[in-house]
Amino acid sequence: MRDYGAGISPESISKIFEPFFTMGRGKGVTGLGLAIINNMVSVAMQGTLSVESELGCGTCFTICFPKNLNSCV
Repeated sequence: MRDYGAGISPESISKIFEPFFTMGRGKGVTGLGLAIINNMVSVAMQGTLSVESELGCGTCFTICFPKNLNSCV
């Protein structure tokens, strides 16, 4: 998924998958969404979640899943 918004700073990129990290404090944002998604993708579905972002140019999240899963969760 890609957007063409404000982007995410390099300092924040390294933290966005940490629980309770948020850039939207005071706006009703908990900082749990990306941590939960990252956990679901990587642990439950054995996939990977990556992010690329450039300030002023937007952000791109890429999710990859293995072709064959040996078990369902």
